Amino acid sequence: MSLTEPSGVRISYTVEGAGPPLVLLHGLGTSSELWRVGGYTDALRDTYQLVLIDSRGHGDSAKPTEISDYDMPNHAADVMAVLDKLAIDSAFYLGFSLGGATALVIAGRYPERTRAIVTIGTTPSSAEFADAAPIDSAGLLEQAALFETNGMEWLAELLDAEGRPRWAALMRQS
Repeated sequence: MSLTEPSGVRISYTVEGAGPPLVLLHGLGTSSELWRVGGYTDALRDTYQLVLIDSRGHGDSAKPTEISDYDMPNHAADVMAVLDKLAIDSAFYLGFSLGGATALVIAGRYPERTRAIVTIGTTPSSAEFADAAPIDSAGLLEQAALFETNGMEWLAELLDAEGRPRWAALMRQS
């Protein structure tokens, strides 16, 4: 695992495979391990040079304490810092949830470094675009309360009950 220090925040990443660069950006509360558990790395490493990044506050990356440290432009800047360290001028981006929002911000702020993006479970409003329709907050406060009270355990238990132990283990790691 390699590390870089964008803006003083340590960001962890790994690189594997060969081909054009594809940055894999995980969702909130997980890590780059999401892509291994889901089988994405096995399916893509023969076609792409995969850059798997642990977003700030996740996995092996640093966990800043200020809320403003987690603004979307910071997530995008972290990705750019990793690509700079790897001397990658532009890349494809595949993002899930928070990672998809990061990919949208990258495409908006760094179009010259964006070949294409694919997002899963992401809306433009989650990327904090001023002209995007707001997210319908129904259920979000209830879900936030579950995370606040039980951490990731409630989600891990749900995944265990569905017969998905590797996913449950990933949530517990988070």
